[in-house]
Amino acid sequence: MTPRLSVLVASLLLFSACFDEVPHSTDSPRAQDSETGDPVYPSLTNFCRTMTISGNVFYNDLRTHGRFSLRDREGGGTGAAEPYGDGDDRNYLALRDAQVDLYEVDTTWDARYAGCEETHKVGSATVQKDGSFTWTGQVCEYCGTDPDGGQDASLSIGAKVLLRHCTDPETRCFSVADPQGDGVSDHYQDEWGGVTWSKWMTGASNTQPKQTAGTSPSLGTTYFEGASPTSQSARAANVFSSLVDVTRKMHLQAGVAFGRDEVVTYFPNVIGGIAHSHETGRLCVTDPGAGDWLDGDVEMHEYGHLLHYWEWANQGKWVSYAYDSNGDGFVTPEETEESYSQQEYANAAFKEGWADFVAGVTLDNTGSWLGCDGLETGNDQACPGGICPQGRHYFSDVTSVLCDLWDTESDCETRDGVEYCDTTDLTVNEMLDALHDVWIHASQTDRDIVIDADANDPAILGTFGVCTLFDELSNVGETFKVSGLDCGS
Repeated sequence: MTPRLSVLVASLLLFSACFDEVPHSTDSPRAQDSETGDPVYPSLTNFCRTMTISGNVFYNDLRTHGRFSLRDREGGGTGAAEPYGDGDDRNYLALRDAQVDLYEVDTTWDARYAGCEETHKVGSATVQKDGSFTWTGQVCEYCGTDPDGGQDASLSIGAKVLLRHCTDPETRCFSVADPQGDGVSDHYQDEWGGVTWSKWMTGASNTQPKQTAGTSPSLGTTYFEGASPTSQSARAANVFSSLVDVTRKMHLQAGVAFGRDEVVTYFPNVIGGIAHSHETGRLCVTDPGAGDWLDGDVEMHEYGHLLHYWEWANQGKWVSYAYDSNGDGFVTPEETEESYSQQEYANAAFKEGWADFVAGVTLDNTGSWLGCDGLETGNDQACPGGICPQGRHYFSDVTSVLCDLWDTESDCETRDGVEYCDTTDLTVNEMLDALHDVWIHASQTDRDIVIDADANDPAILGTFGVCTLFDELSNVGETFKVSGLDCGS
């Protein structure tokens, strides 16, 4: 081997030690752009490094109801409620279960070179209970014209936080999307779209990435909010956290099977008015505005509707609230609205009572009066202190008996001079099974009433109520009577 050739070989070996691959030559184009026909050259640089990337993500919890203890405060300690309007309006908790997408970023690049693009996704991480996330994997630089590439072997890292959780789609999969005003006219036909709420991390964005030559970069701490801690994006993070609360309770703790497409919650609701749900797996939550707090239970209630619809072949959304409660043949304006203080059709009362029950299970023993521990007693709207069949027509009475069926407390009540005790402790799955049986055991005529209902002609004569559920259960009569409801009358 000649001396000159020996020097060349040694130089190439030394250069290859710095990178996984030797930089490609750019003497001739590798291909042509399919649209412009311009030459596309090979990348100048191609190297990879195994990295462990970490960071922290928090949000300002503005809710009045929630499972706050599922997440830690920034700085440590268990999360707790500090509703908007209390103190300094700062209650930073971990944005638990949020998705963090990680990217290799090219800030300045020549599109003629292969491998050059603004962002290249390398993986995803999940925010933990303490607000932290960690990801380990390979990050590669393929764009030699990017100033952070080349000979110093540095890499630029970007991280985008998404209000989405779909780590295990078979267990639970949900997100919060901004409809961006789309689909106002066709909203009830589910013909609208949106973009998942997201935020680039501070100091690790697509335009100002974290540049590092190390292997364990920390991306610091980011707060999911806009210009203020009560901005609309901050409130979207609160919507996400309520979904975390209900899905963890239902699918992780209670073991309710998910196994369906991603559930998308649209915030803010593009048509205004109250929050509502769609049997295909979509929810809409109204923005209360920057000057108000979020109830927190709204998302749990609407998710309860979805659990209901899924057991009834995705039916049951449309029911009428225009009930002539006093039987005088005239429906007042007040009787056309949902009401906790006057009678509704039995199917409407059951639909709303069931949704409140799911929220009640989620909030049980959290200190919220909307938990089942607070709703199981004292809700006799139909006949306080007595027993009657009319309780099936009141939302709160329905919720009360459903909570009694589910909880493990053995409480007793004296009704019409007789003491009755609740000894029932059904699981959520057992109650869902009974709900499913209500549908499959119903006559086709009764099912058609629900199936044919729509926004203009809601179901008002269907027999599906809490007493229909009663018929699918065993040995629950005394528990019903504790709540003042006699389905045998």
